[in-house]
Amino acid sequence: MCGIFAVFNYPSDINAFRRRALLLSKRVRHRGPNWSGCEISGNNIVCHERLAIVGVDSGAQPLTNDDKSIILSVNGEIYNHKILRKQLKNDTQFKTRSDCEIILHLYAEIGIDAVKRLDGMFSFVLLDTNKNRFIAVRDPIGITTLYQGWSSSSPDTVYFASELKALQDDCDKIISFPPGHIYDSLTGETTRYYQPIWWDSDYIPTTPTDYTLLRKTLEKSVRKRLMSDVPFGVLLSGGLDSSLIAAIASREAAKLAASEDGIEDNEVDERVVTTWTKIHSFSIGLPGSPDLIAARSVAEFLGTDHHEYTFTVQEGLDAILDVIHHLETYDVTTIRASTPMYLLSRKISGMGVKMVLSGEGSDEMLGDFHKETVSRVKNLHTADCLRANKSTMAWGLEARVPFLDKDFLDVVMTIDPEEKMPKEGKMEKYILRKAFDVSTTGDTHPYLPDSILWRQKEQFSDGVGYSWIDSLRDISEKSVTDEQLANAFKRWSKDTPQTKEAYWYRDQFESLFPGDHCTESVVRWIPRKDWGCSEDPSGRAQNAHNSSYSKDVSSIQASWFSAFDRFVRYKFIKTQGLKFYCDQIDIKLNLPLRRMEQIISALLASNHPEILKKKLVEKLTTKTQEMPQSDWEKLCDFSYGLLLEHETRVHAEVGEYVLSWIAHTQKQIYLKYFNSDALEFNLEKAGSNVLEIYKVLRATTKVIKYKNEIVDSQYIENVENDCQLLQRYAEKYFVQWKGRHDLHTLFISMFYDLPKSIPSDRNVVIQASTRNNFTISRVLIHGLSNVPNESIDNDYREYVEKSVYLIESMWKERLSAAKSHSFAMALLISRIPLDHLSVISPYIQKNFREDISRFGLSIGHMIEMMPHPFAKNIGYWIVGLMKALETVRSHEILISITRINIRKVFKYLWDRKSREDALLVVKYMLLGYQIAPDVFQQVIPMYPEVLDIISQEGDQIDVLHELSNIAQCLMCRFSASQNQFIPLKQKLENLEMPSLGQSEIRTILQEHNWNKNIKSAETTYKPTVKPTRSRKRIGLQNLGNTCFMNSVLQALFNSMEFRYRIFHATSNKSKTSTLHQLKLCFGFMAFSTKSYFSPSALLETFPRWINNGRQQDCHEFLKQEESNQFVSNKRPRLDMESQSISRINFNEMPISTFGGTLENTIKCLSCGNKSRTKEDFHDLTLSLKVENESNKPSLDDMLCEFFTPEELNEDNQYFCDKCNGLQDAVKTTRIIVPPRYLILSLNRFEYDKRYARRIKIMTPVMLQDTLSLTYVPDTLERSSKNESNYTNVEIHHQMNGIADLKINGNDNCDFEEIIGDNVEYDLSAIVVHSGMSAEYGHYYTYAKDEEDGNWYNLNDNFVMTSTLSKIIEEGEDYKSDTPYLLFFRQKNLNNDDLGEIPQSLIQTVRKSDNQGYSDGGFSFYDSENKENEDDSELKDKPALDFNNRFVS
Repeated sequence: MCGIFAVFNYPSDINAFRRRALLLSKRVRHRGPNWSGCEISGNNIVCHERLAIVGVDSGAQPLTNDDKSIILSVNGEIYNHKILRKQLKNDTQFKTRSDCEIILHLYAEIGIDAVKRLDGMFSFVLLDTNKNRFIAVRDPIGITTLYQGWSSSSPDTVYFASELKALQDDCDKIISFPPGHIYDSLTGETTRYYQPIWWDSDYIPTTPTDYTLLRKTLEKSVRKRLMSDVPFGVLLSGGLDSSLIAAIASREAAKLAASEDGIEDNEVDERVVTTWTKIHSFSIGLPGSPDLIAARSVAEFLGTDHHEYTFTVQEGLDAILDVIHHLETYDVTTIRASTPMYLLSRKISGMGVKMVLSGEGSDEMLGDFHKETVSRVKNLHTADCLRANKSTMAWGLEARVPFLDKDFLDVVMTIDPEEKMPKEGKMEKYILRKAFDVSTTGDTHPYLPDSILWRQKEQFSDGVGYSWIDSLRDISEKSVTDEQLANAFKRWSKDTPQTKEAYWYRDQFESLFPGDHCTESVVRWIPRKDWGCSEDPSGRAQNAHNSSYSKDVSSIQASWFSAFDRFVRYKFIKTQGLKFYCDQIDIKLNLPLRRMEQIISALLASNHPEILKKKLVEKLTTKTQEMPQSDWEKLCDFSYGLLLEHETRVHAEVGEYVLSWIAHTQKQIYLKYFNSDALEFNLEKAGSNVLEIYKVLRATTKVIKYKNEIVDSQYIENVENDCQLLQRYAEKYFVQWKGRHDLHTLFISMFYDLPKSIPSDRNVVIQASTRNNFTISRVLIHGLSNVPNESIDNDYREYVEKSVYLIESMWKERLSAAKSHSFAMALLISRIPLDHLSVISPYIQKNFREDISRFGLSIGHMIEMMPHPFAKNIGYWIVGLMKALETVRSHEILISITRINIRKVFKYLWDRKSREDALLVVKYMLLGYQIAPDVFQQVIPMYPEVLDIISQEGDQIDVLHELSNIAQCLMCRFSASQNQFIPLKQKLENLEMPSLGQSEIRTILQEHNWNKNIKSAETTYKPTVKPTRSRKRIGLQNLGNTCFMNSVLQALFNSMEFRYRIFHATSNKSKTSTLHQLKLCFGFMAFSTKSYFSPSALLETFPRWINNGRQQDCHEFLKQEESNQFVSNKRPRLDMESQSISRINFNEMPISTFGGTLENTIKCLSCGNKSRTKEDFHDLTLSLKVENESNKPSLDDMLCEFFTPEELNEDNQYFCDKCNGLQDAVKTTRIIVPPRYLILSLNRFEYDKRYARRIKIMTPVMLQDTLSLTYVPDTLERSSKNESNYTNVEIHHQMNGIADLKINGNDNCDFEEIIGDNVEYDLSAIVVHSGMSAEYGHYYTYAKDEEDGNWYNLNDNFVMTSTLSKIIEEGEDYKSDTPYLLFFRQKNLNNDDLGEIPQSLIQTVRKSDNQGYSDGGFSFYDSENKENEDDSELKDKPALDFNNRFVS
């Protein structure tokens, strides 16, 4: 088998997509590790990952015909390919020995009907370029895997892949391609091509068993599957199925060994080719497991070369996540059985084996109930086939399954089901056992010993050792809490896990494959409850399994009544007592059951606790054996009566449980008894009595609910008619029941259980009319507005929960239909009592997990509803929704919602009708958003006008006080923007609003901050105190989109050597001199006593493209500074022993602090000639597109990528002077002069043609606090060894105390080690970009002070302390805040001899401090121009106490 990835009708440049396609195809390379191929034609691409088994030396794919008009990629084997070659009409020349090439030529002759003539296991995609036709096919049963996907952004594009993981990122709708079907792009339809006579479930087979035909057909099937050019073997569990396959394969191998030329079979097109003289068998299990013992016995009997492996429980548990990754499912049975198979496949693959025979499929086809058998065979691709395929292909091992041969299926599936049925003296799969028994074959040498041929069936997961299953249950019990399991439906409303083990698997699956589009591709297999267990799919839970080991069941003669009485006489009511009862029921009550309704009736009439009654009913149903149809019908009538009368809660719950049990175990009886005519008759019989109608509707809803759960396509119309029947009766009586809460509860339950009963106008919802329309919205409105007087009990909580689910579904329908909000929706939300908001909150959080992309959109729609008169409580809902986001720490969405909507919400304050709700939202948004002043700055211009309007109304003093308090807190929080606050301050002063004290402001800010739950101890608000000495760090004022400049200036200033070089630099003292203005800026940043400085004069010295009021790229700004007058060709030479900078010549330009030298070596691959060039650098730009096992590359990974040798070939060849022409070459780069301060720039932005702008690459990066580079000094004599090396990077890092990770030539980076010196660096500053594109967003800096070692967050004029751990934590919380520039400083640099700072600079700063004060900030440019102006007016105003600022 192999791996496929293909895209048809790609909407953009297909050649540009090629690299992406190859990366996605690489995700399935484990399926085909031998070769990769890719073909492009038009806007279509086909990729292939090959596992070579037949035609090893010539079968590389994708395959093409001579003119490449047909392109083919196949996963699988075609067993009849040689027969088909002979049947071709045209004289065709085959280019390969591959069995798959026949598909190309067969399609060229007969078109898509070619697939009907194939015999094998296969999935393939075929591109016919002449017809622009793309087809995809999967084999009849689904032995191979194939997925189909679509993207809503390009609905005409179709994706195909062998595994889900190749599609999950690019598609938002994915299905498992149906077996036996073909997709044709010409029609856009997927149609069935495989339709044997037995496929119709209504067909009843009558053919008697022909044991000889059965045996010979299976032997032929095995013989076909021995087609191989590589070593193969058999999987041997010691059970019947795998042992039979091994026995047949051994016989065929023996025949081959006895013949020089092999075995010819007129019906089998391939001679057996094997590289081993006898069959190799493989088995696995826990030490002493049943499978190992049985397999050993079979192997000894057959004489195979047997390989037995054991694994520990811990080894199995360690592999679970990998198993889920490869199987792409969370089904309990599949994961249990696949883990040992996955481990065994790894062992087999390591021996060089590429193909094995396996025994899947026998159980399903040998069932005794034909319809059930057909259904199980149809669904094999969701369980056994998926397990066999993906468990083995995870290690490049192909599993072939002879039982699923088309001919063998036709024989078995047409045998009379009566002959398959286990009876007295006949165990399961009797006819298969009998076909290979010596009494039938007449062979003196038996195929298998009787102990194996007639061995009890074990599931693979049980047979490898019972403690395996027990251990999985134990680890699940520890990993999943009772509360998590109880609330599982809130997290997964569809396919909710019922056990902790299922929850554990589902949680791990979601971590690998997030999103509904991945989950919807999974089919979870649920065993029939008449096996004897309700949820556990283990084979040990089957009655057949238990009875085969309990021969004395018939000795228990006591009746069910006496047995029940005997056990319920005990008075133990507590947990241990209840467990005792259940254990005893398990042991004693395994009896034939008749008239079960009488037993349940007696149980309900007893005086025992309700919980005991329900538990015993569950146990009774798990122990129930076959009953006559009449007894089942009586039980149906009895359970329906329990629901109808609803005598007590436990009566109703037992009725529901039993009905559900009957529906899922006796489907045909249930559907026949509760047919549509019977249900309508019951409703008509109720007459006009409202109470009777209510009771019948309640019971009928539950009946139809269980019909809906078990129905297939044949009966779907029947269920739809039942739902319409419910709807008609509900519409008829809705008006009469208006105001009755219990009756509206019924409607909510009906809509919740049966969405098809919801009226068709739910997309329109309702308009605000007085008509008595029956709609879902009206039901919700009436139900939620008629709250019971008593406190909220469990019933009402359940009612509200279901109501919220329906509201949620209505939101989704409206959003998916792109419709504007409805006034009725606003009315609906307003009717939910505010007291019950806490009941609804958990479901809001559930919705966040399910559909995060629409969560913000929902809040946006609700904000638009605020002005509507009916939406009086909408503000509480909006805040509740946002608090739910805060609870799950989804701060990125909170920030987005706030930035987008704050102006709109603030404008709603003008309208008295919407003011109450608007004030709630404004307060939550403004006080919660404390990371930057941009949101507050959006509303500052409107603030005075809003205050003025409200003050004129006269009766809104509380609102004024609330808005005043918000303004005071935020002006204090963002004190650096005081000039913008002057109009607002004046308005508050004119309105005589009371001032808040420092402690009050601090309390309010801490209480409302969204980060309050994760705030570290280091980050606390403290009141500003006028300093008597220089402030440690001061901010830089944002002059209008100048955060790009401020962030770089803070990082440069933090580099102490660069700072002092600036101080000592000789510059022209003019306003247009960048160096002079930078010196003054750094002087104020070092010695000013103000809280921030305005670098306006410095900004004016830069080119106009920087100083244009628009957001710029901070890296481009850094480059501008590097290319400015600071640059010098002189580089500081290092004394590596002392690491002292006292020897540095301050006459060198300041930027030389960051200067280093690279040497580029290009080696001609033709003549071996080398050329070298040197290149000065001030920063290294690293690519984020680095291959990494996780999605979070480290700086190590990116530096490895930077120093990886570059191949110069094709259009990028090198002109070799020696060869005098273009030649292939290898370019290597190494550092010969390391910088004292190293700047790493992450290539964060790429141009997006669709949006015509540079969008951000959101890849997260692991921060490292240390870095080590190996450099080769230019003076180092090059040895012959060094000359041959391509690179020289050796990188180390240590993060938060973790031991050093060393990436060198022989380990992670695959580079050769060379001789050189190491230079160590410490992380000193990080420039962060917040946003999604280069044109928009915000920059800020984290810097580690070289003197005190503390980290600071420098966000424009706002400064606060931080820690590295907090920086990492904030990076996790704010996904759009990503590192962009990273500054590293050499370890052990000595800062003691930096020289004296010019006193003239210090005096200039002190003088300006006294003259240029303006509410805590200072602009030297203003000071120079307004030196003589009197600023006493600003200083002496009797303003409110707004100058209280906080810094950390």
